[in-house]
Amino acid sequence: MSTLLPFLYHTRTLQCAASKTPLALTSLRCFHASSLRANRRSQDRNLDTIPFEWAGEPAKEPSRHEGNSESQDGTRRERNKRHASTITPTEKRAFNDIFADLAKRSRNGALFPGLGPDAPQDSQDRTMRALREALGTQNQDTSSASADADTPEWMLKYPASLRRSVRAALGHQTRVQEAVAAEEIKPVEVDPLVQEQLEAQKQAREAEIERFDSLVKECRTDLDVWNVLNREVFSMIDKLGVADIPNVAAEETQEKLDMNLYGPLYSQHLLRALKALDTEFARSSPLVFNLLPRVRELGFASYVLGATTIFFNELATIYWRRNGDVRGVIGLLQEMQHAGLSFDKGTLELVRAIEASLDGIGSESQGPFTQVLATMPDYSFDVRAQLTSLVNKITPAVRDDRS
Repeated sequence: MSTLLPFLYHTRTLQCAASKTPLALTSLRCFHASSLRANRRSQDRNLDTIPFEWAGEPAKEPSRHEGNSESQDGTRRERNKRHASTITPTEKRAFNDIFADLAKRSRNGALFPGLGPDAPQDSQDRTMRALREALGTQNQDTSSASADADTPEWMLKYPASLRRSVRAALGHQTRVQEAVAAEEIKPVEVDPLVQEQLEAQKQAREAEIERFDSLVKECRTDLDVWNVLNREVFSMIDKLGVADIPNVAAEETQEKLDMNLYGPLYSQHLLRALKALDTEFARSSPLVFNLLPRVRELGFASYVLGATTIFFNELATIYWRRNGDVRGVIGLLQEMQHAGLSFDKGTLELVRAIEASLDGIGSESQGPFTQVLATMPDYSFDVRAQLTSLVNKITPAVRDDRS
């Protein structure tokens, strides 16, 4: 509904009135603005109260008081809707009965019969046993029917869902877990025949390790070590029958190896050869960086058997100690993460040592050479940020393994 007040502002009558009583005009303007805002808010809240003009019926315009009352009703309905309860009337009556019953029993000191302060000890013991039996703490496999039969009379008038809540509230789950934890774990009896087989495999494995170690010590050059690897280690993938592309011609002539015996030896032989190529010659052999690519070339089974956490730690240490290759170390650690290998204490010590060295490179106390070294791409801020991110991932992983 439009108003004529804006038009009357310009008439002489209101201007004269304003000159005599400025407070009245100010109040009138405030009343006009507040009424417009109230009408707009009521219209926004009650969009469904638009006055349509039906045939044969004159249109009715809602008054300001009606709009305000309707807006108040709408606000009240919204408030009630937000605070509406989801409890059904039946559940509400049940809860009211429970609270009234508990309050009455607590006043009388008989919330649980036989558990009062004046009850004798044998009565308390019998009552506690009855409660445990009723709540199902002694027999977990008892059906709901038998559980209801053993339930005290004061609990039967409540729904079964509330009885389960009472069992949970009284710590039924906690007692079950404590009982399971208290049970003594019986040692597994191993068949003597199986024990003898395991002991024989252990002795054969130790003998094979000594044989390979003697072969490596006899090598004069790094190429000799590589030839031993090709003959004794890399050929194990075909002999074990786990190669991605089996060599049919070689399978007919080669002997088959037992996976239980020779499977763990694959990674141990690789680690022994890696250390030999790094330390047992006048200088570290560049062939150490060819071991991991060769393991990948032999297929997925070779990678699973040979690429262990200890192998990666040793190779990453060589990358850092021999060449100062921080990017190479980061690449190896990221490969470990993608392969699902777990980090250990050796990994954490290595990355912390690298991080400490990088922190001291740019300082003036280290001399002009280290300051120039800090400007190289391998020691840039991005590389340090990647290393810090790895440290933040490795530290909690190692801490969780220790705990």
